[in-house]
Amino acid sequence: MEAEDYAYEELRLMPWDFWRLTPREFNAMVESHRKRKRAQLRQEANWVAILCNSMGHLKRQMRVEDLIGLEPEELERILHKQQQKKRAAKKAVKA
Repeated sequence: MEAEDYAYEELRLMPWDFWRLTPREFNAMVESHRKRKRAQLRQEANWVAILCNSMGHLKRQMRVEDLIGLEPEELERILHKQQQKKRAAKKAVKA
């Protein structure tokens, strides 16, 4: 999504407010908005998990992570580890 579209649709900024922002201010607003959205999603997933677990029909307890997936930082850490393993394997083959 383009920055201007995001500003108008997600952040609900008016055009004159958007154009007065510096790139750093805009990025801070976007990051803050994404954190709020993620927190809201996590809270909603928590309630869904509570409701599903209270039914008693599941083989194992449902977790919030089962509903929304991994946190971006966690995903980055896993991908970084996988890349390191691939590089080490390539070095081992070359040696």
